[in-house]
Amino acid sequence: MITALIVDDEQHAISILKTLLSECCPQVEVVAETTYMKEAMRLYKKHQTDLIFLDVEMPSGTGFDFLDSIELGESRVIFTTAHDNYMIKAIRFSALDYLLKPIDPGELTVAIDRFRKLKSKSMEQSLHFIKSVKDPNGKMDSIAISSIETIVFLKFADILYFKSERGYTIAHTADGQQHVSSRNIGEFEELLQDYRFFRVHKSYVINIDHVKKYIRGRGGSVVISDDKEIEVSRMRKSSFLKKFVG
Repeated sequence: MITALIVDDEQHAISILKTLLSECCPQVEVVAETTYMKEAMRLYKKHQTDLIFLDVEMPSGTGFDFLDSIELGESRVIFTTAHDNYMIKAIRFSALDYLLKPIDPGELTVAIDRFRKLKSKSMEQSLHFIKSVKDPNGKMDSIAISSIETIVFLKFADILYFKSERGYTIAHTADGQQHVSSRNIGEFEELLQDYRFFRVHKSYVINIDHVKKYIRGRGGSVVISDDKEIEVSRMRKSSFLKKFVG
């Protein structure tokens, strides 16, 4: 079953979409719906649905504002709107699809099929993600960075930091390359918690061995070996300093 959240400021538009899903895509279960942006944020945090059907223009803000306010994780967004002038921006937000109202049942079915294929591929990649690459002493020394197209194995020593961007995670390496993963940054934090990595901020997990210096402040900041300065969250400062100094 595929779970879905519908966010649209017009109740009749929500009803029409639910009817179309029921008739054309019975594998999709609408677990929540709302016409309010703030309520949408609360509902998404509660349900973490597979899909979000998201209107673009709403009285309290745009669908893009909503996406900026949440950590998307593995959920995918299908924009549903009467306006076609946001398509390029939707692509930049990695939208799964962009459906113009009135929604065509065939286009809706294609979008759901695309999600099913994507989800199936993501499950296969998860096996590679959790598979550890170990050194002769039996400890992990590498990690798999899996995207839709590729799987790259990176040595811990070569990774400077991970950065979260709109539900994806980008691994920045010492050679200046960037590797985009479809996994969210929380999964990297959990997998690497027993190693020399630390989540200093909601958007960053850093390699402590690549920290050149710590700059004091309320939370402070760290300077990485490529000279990038990264803020340390005030709430994480104490735990970071214990691991950094220790």
